[in-house]
Amino acid sequence: MSWPDNFPVFGQRCRISNIGTFTVLDLNIEIPVRFFEAKHVDAGAYSYGKQIDTEMWNPPKNSLVLSPNESFEFYVWNLGPYIVDITIPSRGKARARGQQDIYDLH
Repeated sequence: MSWPDNFPVFGQRCRISNIGTFTVLDLNIEIPVRFFEAKHVDAGAYSYGKQIDTEMWNPPKNSLVLSPNESFEFYVWNLGPYIVDITIPSRGKARARGQQDIYDLH
């Protein structure tokens, strides 16, 4: 397999960690994904152009269970004619083991 040389290729490792004292069930976060035009600057170098779109995306594991001090890692890859920018939010919703209520996380 060969990588295309006419647009940027980028990957980002993301980690969601439970730094609390209870097991978290059904973690739900929405990640904003912004798409930008890729402006060719130099051989293999690109910069952000005009923003084209923003989509909200949920992590690939929607029934995530994290015990205290556990983490879940996933990767976001961009292989296309746009630059893709993500921001992991500092807030979300989850349920504690043994509870029915959904809590806001900060």
